[in-house]
Amino acid sequence: MTIRWRQILAPLCLSLLLFVTACAPQTSRYDQVQKETTQRGAAPAVAKQAEQGSTFNKIFPKSVKGYKGYEVVPTQEKKGFAEYKVKDKDGKTVAML
Repeated sequence: MTIRWRQILAPLCLSLLLFVTACAPQTSRYDQVQKETTQRGAAPAVAKQAEQGSTFNKIFPKSVKGYKGYEVVPTQEKKGFAEYKVKDKDGKTVAML
């Protein structure tokens, strides 16, 4: 029984090489941005002159006029950000502002 080691070793090494390189994690297109924004000295996400979220309350209505059963509910208020949800009569969120 003659075994040719080259005929066995070459495909085995090639298979191992392909397996190892195929299983390497792919880099995301957002990796560079994540790295830049989380480093020390990175620019803050919110500007210093940003408005408080509560100042947006006068802009958003308390309810949706002309549509009975819908109401606008503030869910998050942070500096430079405010989030409101439009909910129907069943309490389901139908829109986010």
